[in-house]
Amino acid sequence: MVKRKGTVWKHWTIITEVENNEENSNVKKKTHPSVCCNYCSKTFEQGTSKRMQTHLNSCSKAPDNAKILPKQPPKILETTSTTTSTSIPIAKKQKKNLTNTTIENFIDRMGEEEQDTLEVLLAQALFAAGVPFSFLENDYVIQFFQRLRPAFKLPNRRKLADELLNDVFDEVKAECDEQILQANSLTMVSDGWSDINKQSVQNFVICTPKPLFFDAIYSGEESHTAEWIADKIIQQMEIIGVNKFSAVITDTASVMKAAWKIIEKNHSNIVCLGCNSHIMNLLIGDILKIDQIKFIMENAKKLVNYFKAHVQAAAKLKRIQKENYNKEIALVLPALTRWGTHLACFQSLQKSKTALEQTLMDEKIRKDMDSTLRIYILSDNFWENLNIITKIMEPIVSALKSFESDTSILSTVYSFYKKIMNQINQIDCDFSDKLQDLITKRWKYTYNPIMMVAYMLDPQFLEESKSNGIESTGYKEFTNFINKKFNQEESVKLFAELVSFRNKNSPYDNEIIWKSSDILNSSLWWQSWPNSKLQELAIKILLIPTSSAAAERNFSTFGFIHNKIRNRLKNDRVKKLVYIYGNLRMYNGLLKICSKQKKHISISNFSENEEDNDNSFNNSSNNSSDSDNDSIFGIESNIINLDEEDEDK
Repeated sequence: MVKRKGTVWKHWTIITEVENNEENSNVKKKTHPSVCCNYCSKTFEQGTSKRMQTHLNSCSKAPDNAKILPKQPPKILETTSTTTSTSIPIAKKQKKNLTNTTIENFIDRMGEEEQDTLEVLLAQALFAAGVPFSFLENDYVIQFFQRLRPAFKLPNRRKLADELLNDVFDEVKAECDEQILQANSLTMVSDGWSDINKQSVQNFVICTPKPLFFDAIYSGEESHTAEWIADKIIQQMEIIGVNKFSAVITDTASVMKAAWKIIEKNHSNIVCLGCNSHIMNLLIGDILKIDQIKFIMENAKKLVNYFKAHVQAAAKLKRIQKENYNKEIALVLPALTRWGTHLACFQSLQKSKTALEQTLMDEKIRKDMDSTLRIYILSDNFWENLNIITKIMEPIVSALKSFESDTSILSTVYSFYKKIMNQINQIDCDFSDKLQDLITKRWKYTYNPIMMVAYMLDPQFLEESKSNGIESTGYKEFTNFINKKFNQEESVKLFAELVSFRNKNSPYDNEIIWKSSDILNSSLWWQSWPNSKLQELAIKILLIPTSSAAAERNFSTFGFIHNKIRNRLKNDRVKKLVYIYGNLRMYNGLLKICSKQKKHISISNFSENEEDNDNSFNNSSNNSSDSDNDSIFGIESNIINLDEEDEDK
């Protein structure tokens, strides 16, 4: 017999007692009795005091003496002391009248359709904010919604995690499918990661050019070999139609490069590229290993660490900063793998140079600070070297930030490398040759001819490319690229069109369209011209992003959703939550709420209608005329067929 605790038990009837299964240890033991509410038909297979009291609080038939409302915050005691004439008077807040004054205010009705709509909107808000399912069981949340709209029945966590999650997922998926269908060209971005439970995950993000999370695969016991990675990437592209894709972007690990060869061998229309933001990070890492720069970096870190470790010195520095600059300037300590923070460290010291020098006038700080650091602060040579390193780092970090954005396109890669090299050539220092060698090495490591083709086709870089004198190289790289993708007749026509485009000859002689190139993005600008092979090629290439940063951000979303507190979430449910959270931000407006009966036209599998070797760049005479039109690519049912399991988290 279980010992009953608390008064809640008198409002319930025990149906069956706790079972004793000592004879069969394999049978799951029942630790709580089955109970039934005395006021309604609600039953619990295992009744606990907390669960029973929660039900009574929301039971419409239960009397008031059976309910326990959440504790109210303590009231501030009002004092009316008159013992002294200096007593501080306490302002009394006028109590808001929360009582209803008319009969209409006592009546709140809600139809089934309104209830369903509000449930979906609430679920959408919670999923978009990454709020746990248990939020709806919080007593204060329940009390708030009861006061806000009494007729609205707050869904429980199980409904939120199952039915409502599926409803919102279907809505978001329908919007994403529509964006994929309307895209002129797609890029597949993929990366690997380990989740909170140390499960290996491979994600797939599609750029339209907006990045949309498409799917994720938990590999389990499978090793991430080149064959496995290539097979999974191809499978994801086949769901939509391989001809819809122009490129695949991953990191530059050796296993990924081996997977590129397999993909390009099976699908000649696909160009595989490395992540340019990753290459920029590697370049910064290389530069920071140069002895002269490494020496300055270490002393800059020591200087920042001193003020972070000494509170009084930091306070004095802040006061002097306010006196000199009318604001405080935080000294930045560089992070180990966040290479862009090294530039922020140098710049923060440069901005605080005068304040740092004046801080040394304090005798106590001069005694506490290491003599070497004092010498550096007062040394013109230290600040000159810091200025040189900053000039070296600025164009590189600028390129890094650009490549990590969702709007950066492939044509900018060559332009940024050219600017970096020009900046280095203007700097006079002992290690200039070393810097040039490092930049050239990384450029060769990341270079693909399609980067030069994109640069030649981008109207924003037309004058720049002519002034740099790279036209002859650009024409050569263009012809090498198209010879691999098109037959000889088409290659000749494309080259002739390119020459006409770059010289603004007919049909590329409309001055108004050329002036709009500074306003419109490059792929949209190309749609202003008459239909042609060059136009089709340009639109596809100028939609290719520069990096796989979208996949990295997607894994940050995975980490936010599937965290230590919510580590019991099932994999399928995690993917749905990440899909909603990440892709919902891509909308210009709020999600359109559809009735549960409405069926969306989702992406249907078109892979069986594809030719094995169709080429999105190459439309030879052997192909039908329809192959030039992107509208033939049916795009299909995405993603993941998620069958939800019962789960409390």
